[in-house]
Amino acid sequence: MFHFQALYDENGVDPTEFQDDVVTEFVMPCFVEPVPATALQNSLVLKGWAQLLFHHTRRTREAKGIFVNSFTEHESHAFLSLSNVETPPVYPVRPILECLQGGACGSLMSSSGLMISLPLR
Repeated sequence: MFHFQALYDENGVDPTEFQDDVVTEFVMPCFVEPVPATALQNSLVLKGWAQLLFHHTRRTREAKGIFVNSFTEHESHAFLSLSNVETPPVYPVRPILECLQGGACGSLMSSSGLMISLPLR
């Protein structure tokens, strides 16, 4: 989202113009391969939604940090691309779920070994 918000604010590229475009591909820093315009999420290409998304992306840039539910080894290219732009620091959170008998997962163990109980609802 940071990439498209910057394209819009700095270069005037409006992603809503690519809603039905089957030719255009975007070179995005967080992906290894170009992304076809037809693969963009609806909230980015639908009029009205894109502006709301850009507003929230601008506000996210003001945060002191961003927690991401993934780990660097899994998505190294994406994490590297986020470290090279003007975004808050990104902190990957490596979740390890301890599943109870019967398949219900009720606790989260951090990499430090601290067990955190999560209520199941």
